[in-house]
Amino acid sequence: MIKEFSTFGSCASRGIFNSTINNNYKKYFHINYSVEASSLISLMSKPVLNKENLIDTNNQYFNTCVTDDITKKFIKFLKEDKIDYLVLDTYFDVICSVINIDKNQFITNTSSLRKTTFYQELLEYPEINITNNFDEFFQLYTKYCNKFFKFIKNNCNNLKIILNCSRSVYKYSNNGKIFENPNFKKFSYVNDYRNSLDEYILNNFDVELLPFNNNTLYDENYIFGAHHTHYESKYFHEKTEQLNDIIRRNEILKWDDKLNKDYRKNLRKYITLDWKNTKLKNNQFNTKFPETFYKYITARIDIKNEGSPDNYIKILKNSDVESDIMHPNWYKNELGIGTQIHSRKGTINLKIKCINEGTLKVILRGIDVKNENNERIPIYINYTDFNVNKMNIIKKTVTSSHDNPIIFKKNVKNSEILDIFVRWIPF
Repeated sequence: MIKEFSTFGSCASRGIFNSTINNNYKKYFHINYSVEASSLISLMSKPVLNKENLIDTNNQYFNTCVTDDITKKFIKFLKEDKIDYLVLDTYFDVICSVINIDKNQFITNTSSLRKTTFYQELLEYPEINITNNFDEFFQLYTKYCNKFFKFIKNNCNNLKIILNCSRSVYKYSNNGKIFENPNFKKFSYVNDYRNSLDEYILNNFDVELLPFNNNTLYDENYIFGAHHTHYESKYFHEKTEQLNDIIRRNEILKWDDKLNKDYRKNLRKYITLDWKNTKLKNNQFNTKFPETFYKYITARIDIKNEGSPDNYIKILKNSDVESDIMHPNWYKNELGIGTQIHSRKGTINLKIKCINEGTLKVILRGIDVKNENNERIPIYINYTDFNVNKMNIIKKTVTSSHDNPIIFKKNVKNSEILDIFVRWIPF
């Protein structure tokens, strides 16, 4: 039985269902009303009414995309619950800003919108984008992403979401040789931000996944022109096979079957991460990512030998030579002198010596980040391993933040030496 599909995102998703690009798709799938060039933030906010007459570019496709974005008609369509699968990608969430027209009212600032008469009415309104203000945008995105999945849960009993983890590429093939396009290479930064949004969805919602092959090439002769998300036909054939695998599995196993749930969960390891790598190379994070992400991968380790004002710990060995080691004033009192360590490496091995008898306290948490109102923003870290003298302190991955730390205590003797090993990944 042919399954009903829709897409919300970019050409990387919609192109799967274009017979000129992927000539066999109609054997397996039927494509319904879909939306391109729109942000999830925009979709889940209030519609803009009575402005369709101002959507007046010379291109009907551009007009359709902008009209869909401002009217939010796709929500009404989804509520009809006529489709089996929605393929979703996050490209336009990161490549475009959103314009904040009113409370709970946003539209996507695409190049198509900027060609319309309506755009002239929008120049006074503020914009928010992920590159200039990651924290503000990410908070906004998670709010409306949560709203979207709650809407799906409450209104679409038959619908399953498939996250398409497509990425921007800059390599192409010509006569069997691989070349790079420097104009497209500059868009690689987009992938860092898409990782953060995709990871949020994968960590918080039960979705299917279309992983991305890093060897994917873009097509210089693509029907709609060369672009860093216009791939060779091989990509679309792979997606057809992957979608058929999803359909077959869901026909054999119920959605809430444990085997099916475990399968979806295990697929997540195939997502390739640039700024936070769950498949750690040499137990280290790739350090080539924007500094704005540092706080999201930084483990904070507080260590104190409590007993008397003269109690402290001496670090004999530290595998992370780039870690920040501090002794803040607030951590010095009648119980001793505390040590605070910040590390972004993903793992750290410490050999410490306890000076004077006392109670050793080791605390694992996220770093302390506050907004402009001096309110703490929770930064979560997943601690996967925590060993003291090769004894496992945690049995499974534990999510920790500044205010919800992992705490270990041990009575120690003067000059007692301990080995501490910690491994973590971002939340």
